[in-house]
Amino acid sequence: MKELYFDNNASTKPSKQVRQALWEQRELFGNPSSSYRMGRVAKEQVELARQNVASLLNAEPENIFFTSGGTESNNLALKGYLNSLHRHAGQLITSSIEHPSVLEVMEYYRAKFGYQVEHLPVDREGIVMPEALKARLGRNTKMISIMTANNETGSIQPISEFCGLAQERGIFFHTDAVQAVGKIEIDVKALGVDALSLSGHKLNAPKGIGALYLKTPEKLTPLLHGGKQEKGLRCGTENLMGIIGLGVACAEKQAKMQTDLARLKQLRERILARLPQCKRNGPVDLDKAMPNTLNLQCAGVRGELLVGYLDQIYSIALSMGSACSANQQKDLSHVLLQMGLSDLEIRSSVRISMGDDTTEDMVDKLCLALTEAIDKFSQLLPAQRQKKSDLEQFNAVSS
Repeated sequence: MKELYFDNNASTKPSKQVRQALWEQRELFGNPSSSYRMGRVAKEQVELARQNVASLLNAEPENIFFTSGGTESNNLALKGYLNSLHRHAGQLITSSIEHPSVLEVMEYYRAKFGYQVEHLPVDREGIVMPEALKARLGRNTKMISIMTANNETGSIQPISEFCGLAQERGIFFHTDAVQAVGKIEIDVKALGVDALSLSGHKLNAPKGIGALYLKTPEKLTPLLHGGKQEKGLRCGTENLMGIIGLGVACAEKQAKMQTDLARLKQLRERILARLPQCKRNGPVDLDKAMPNTLNLQCAGVRGELLVGYLDQIYSIALSMGSACSANQQKDLSHVLLQMGLSDLEIRSSVRISMGDDTTEDMVDKLCLALTEAIDKFSQLLPAQRQKKSDLEQFNAVSS
C-alpha cells in the first residue's frame, strides 16, 4: 500500500528538480574556498544558490548566510546579536508559541545573564495582537523575536506591524519564518525585519541546510570560530550539496508560488468540507492561516489513537503537532495550551500539513480513513474509554 504523506510541516520530500540537480553535480566535490578550477566552480554554485535564496525573499545576496537549518539560524540570529552587546542587561520579547530553538535561547539568557523575558500571549486563534507587544515595549527592550507562521496551527502573525513598532524604537527584530518561506510570499524589505530564519527541508530541499537573512550582518558576532566562510559569521567548509539543493528549491518555489497557493487553498477547502465533524484550531479567517496546514479537533477521540490507526491500517502519515516535541507524548502542545484549549480538545487534535505531492485523491482517501477511524473509536462507551488504555482501545477497533 502506498503511503500517503500529510506531515509536510515536519519535513518535505526533496523535489524532482532538486534531486536532479544534486545528481548532475554529484562529481562536484571541490572546496569552494580553493583557488583552482574545481574550487571556483563550487564557489560559483554557492553564489548562484545565494542569489536564488535572496530572490525568493526580495533580499540582496550579500545579506544571505548559509547555516545547517532553522535551529542554527535562530540561534545565530539571537545569540549573535545579544553577544555583540556591550552589556548583558535588558528585556527580550517573544511569543508564547515559538519553536524551542527560540524559547530556550531566551531562557538561557534569562538564567545566565539576568535578562527579563516577556512571553506575549496569543488569542484563541493563535495570533499575537500588536497591542500586546506595544504594551510591553520598554526603554530597555533589546530584542523581539516572533515567528512568521506557526508550525502546529498555521496561524500567520502580523509581522510588518510588529516590525514597525520595533523600528520606531531601534529594537532588533527577528522572525522564525521556517514554516512560511516557500509557501507564502515573503518580502524582507516590505516586512522590515532585521533577521529572518529559514530551513531547507521545510521547502523541498535536503535536510541539514538553512539560511539566515541579516539586514545588517555587522551587528552580529559569530558563534563559531576558525574560518572565513560566510564572511566570518558562520565558519566551516560549506555544505555544497545542501546549498545547491536549497538554491534550486528556492528558485522552484518562486516560479510556482501563486499556482501552489491556489492549489493548496482548494485542497484545504476540500478537507474541511469532507470533515464536518472536526473543529478547526486556528484563525477563523483562512487568509490568516498557512494554506497547507490544518489543525483539527476530532470529535473527542484521542489524537494519538487516530495517528497510530491511520498509520498502521491505511499507511497514512499525519501528526499531533511539532515533530520537535513528538518524543514528549505526555506533554500537551504548548501552542494549543496558550490558545486556551482544554485538555480534551488538545488531546483530540491532529495536524494535517500538505505539500507539493498532495493531490485531491490523497485528500479524499485521508478524509474517508479519518472519518472511519473517528466513528470506530467514538463507538466505545464512555466507561470503556475511561477504563481501557490507548493500546487496548487501538487493538479493539483494529481487530
